[in-house]
Amino acid sequence: EARCLARCWRAGVPAPALLAADTARYTLYLERVPGRTAKAFVDAFRDSAPVAVRSVLRAFGAAVAKLHGAGLTHGDLTTSNVICRRPPGDAADAAVAGVVLIDFGLGATNASVEDKAVDL
Repeated sequence: EARCLARCWRAGVPAPALLAADTARYTLYLERVPGRTAKAFVDAFRDSAPVAVRSVLRAFGAAVAKLHGAGLTHGDLTTSNVICRRPPGDAADAAVAGVVLIDFGLGATNASVEDKAVDL
């Protein structure tokens, strides 16, 4: 997971920053990303803010394209593993400052075409 996150950052894929890795405790310390999952966002705003939902889903697709373009796969790519980053300040509920892919525990850094297809 740490390797995937580091490669994501180098490739410009939106993912939490890896702050530290404690190999003795098998623990990763990551940036806390404020916001809600894409699943929760879509469920909450499907009817009331369809333009915002469409924007989030397009950003999700762009993030996956960048991930795959960097030769990486996620391994468990669902809307529950995407955070809609809340903008700083008092933003409206449907406001999103971008999406962040999370939980790269099943990710791969030497992705085959088949691995990429599983993500899709």
